[in-house]
Amino acid sequence: MTARMYYDPDADPSALTGQTVAIIGYGSQGHAHALNLRESGVSVVVGLPPTSKSRAIAAEAGLRVMDVDEATRFYREVLDFRLTEQVVGDDGFQLATWLEVSHTSHDIALIPGPNSGLHHFAFWVDDWNDIRTAADTCAYHGVHIETNPTRHGVTRGQCLYFFDPCGNRNEVFTGGYWVDPDAEPTTWTEAEMGRALFYYDGVVNQRSLTVHS
Repeated sequence: MTARMYYDPDADPSALTGQTVAIIGYGSQGHAHALNLRESGVSVVVGLPPTSKSRAIAAEAGLRVMDVDEATRFYREVLDFRLTEQVVGDDGFQLATWLEVSHTSHDIALIPGPNSGLHHFAFWVDDWNDIRTAADTCAYHGVHIETNPTRHGVTRGQCLYFFDPCGNRNEVFTGGYWVDPDAEPTTWTEAEMGRALFYYDGVVNQRSLTVHS
């Protein structure tokens, strides 16, 4: 099947008229996306943690900056996402949030990083056997696996993380649960963050917080 190429004339920018777009992170890709959208006349906000050094850089570029708390409120109040799970720090700030619009455990996750870029792309597969097949495929082709097949406490999903040749982190995942619209969000404490992200190990894999695109 021949791949179809898309170019500028194929896009209809009117779909974004009157809308606000949130860019999570201000690394190399976040920086480019935010400025390109703004130059195209789109209202843009940038989501960054309160301690991020990129906040000043984004603000100097004339962009409105938001942290995880603010970005979460934006997705909930403006885009009608529902908060399903969160990690709340000892200081009361949200360290990470998971939100959905499809009644699955999450469609997007917000979490700060040291250089505030894109953390990863995620690809859904049908079951645990497909996770194992993905690991076998990566190993066979010499692809760097960052996190072997494991489970998240948050969302109850099973997953595998690997890096593509461009240096982007990718996740293959399955599992999760259907959301009860009347249920309160599940809250994890800062002390439980390790188990929330890496359920079997019980500690945060610091490597997972050090590479952003």
